[in-house]
Amino acid sequence: MILIRKENRLLLIASSIILFGISFYIFYMQVFYYRFYNIPKSDLSDHIKLIELILQHKYHVPHAGFHYFTLFVSNFFHLSREYSAIMLLCVFVLISFIVTFFTLKYFLKEIYDEKALILFSLFLHLVTPVFLPILNTTIYFGQGSPNIWHSPTFIMTKPFVLIIILLVIPVFKDFKKQYSVRNIIMAGLLLMISVFFKPNFALAFIPALGIFILIKYRSEFRKYVLSFFIVLPAILLLGYQFFSTYFTPDNKLGGTGDQIIFSFLGAWNVHSPCIPLSILRGVIFPAAVFFFRKKEVMKNDYLTISWIFYIVAFIELSLLAERQSFFAFNFSNGYNFSLISLYTFSLIELLRWMKDIDFPYNIFGLKYSGLSGEQKKLYITTILFYWYIISGFIYLIRQVLGYGFS
Repeated sequence: MILIRKENRLLLIASSIILFGISFYIFYMQVFYYRFYNIPKSDLSDHIKLIELILQHKYHVPHAGFHYFTLFVSNFFHLSREYSAIMLLCVFVLISFIVTFFTLKYFLKEIYDEKALILFSLFLHLVTPVFLPILNTTIYFGQGSPNIWHSPTFIMTKPFVLIIILLVIPVFKDFKKQYSVRNIIMAGLLLMISVFFKPNFALAFIPALGIFILIKYRSEFRKYVLSFFIVLPAILLLGYQFFSTYFTPDNKLGGTGDQIIFSFLGAWNVHSPCIPLSILRGVIFPAAVFFFRKKEVMKNDYLTISWIFYIVAFIELSLLAERQSFFAFNFSNGYNFSLISLYTFSLIELLRWMKDIDFPYNIFGLKYSGLSGEQKKLYITTILFYWYIISGFIYLIRQVLGYGFS
């Protein structure tokens, strides 16, 4: 079991309190301030309103995890639905932060101090694609981001991404270990629960897992069986959601219901003036890690599945859209989920790289001209990651000031 040293617990608690306070302020503003002034800066108020419609059977939400969870918190603690939703989202932001910290600690505990890992965990909850105002007026809409504040269903699903990957990969590496059956059960259960909150993660991750097995274990039939048991509960729930959304009598195709259509880059074009540039801005940091550390990345199953996950999500985003919800850009959510694991495991590889050549993560006192070829590659990659942090900080400030995600 991975524990945190006693002397670092206070720092982790303090970081959690700060993150909780920032989250509470943002969500409070989304519910009360934005709604009062009728400013559509978030989906949160709309989702809270849906709770009553769901209870009255006037509206069908196939992935109603956020709504029922909020209702449970409201009834159990005797809070309004607004405050219940705010507190619930703050808790899930903290869960995501804690999961990220222990993920970094799991891989880097031998080479990095816990204080540094807490700091990098905070960075990972701040980073967003490179922000260049002259190229695009939005920070992440069109570029994607692992950190999104306007979507409560995304926030509720976010912690599941790293947990499921951390449970799944060890099973395929060595099924004989005693924790493998436990991991399969937990991964299958959590993947199904994630679908109840938001299906986009599973929609991209399940095919990515299949491709990963084909690449790494193509001749090992047992791996296919294991993956089948992991994904089966989620697939059954996805099937129910699909048919209840598009084929129920009250939601017929061609009637008032929606429909999934093929649209090559159609929805993406609405939100990005230059799609290749948006793609580059979103993955330039992990791409730098990949090209400069190709051998190490190819040996790293966690990064391998993260890149496959990203590619599958990219294909879905590029080809699919919803006819009536075309401008909602809903298939971008799978793309955003893929960036969570891609950024996290790319940062882990970057930090390992720094230790391999004894390179400081505080690079601002270094002279580029005096560096070796390997150090220059690492210097460039580190600069890109810090650029992500600066962009994320700008995004956070815009949230606090009330600019929303646009």
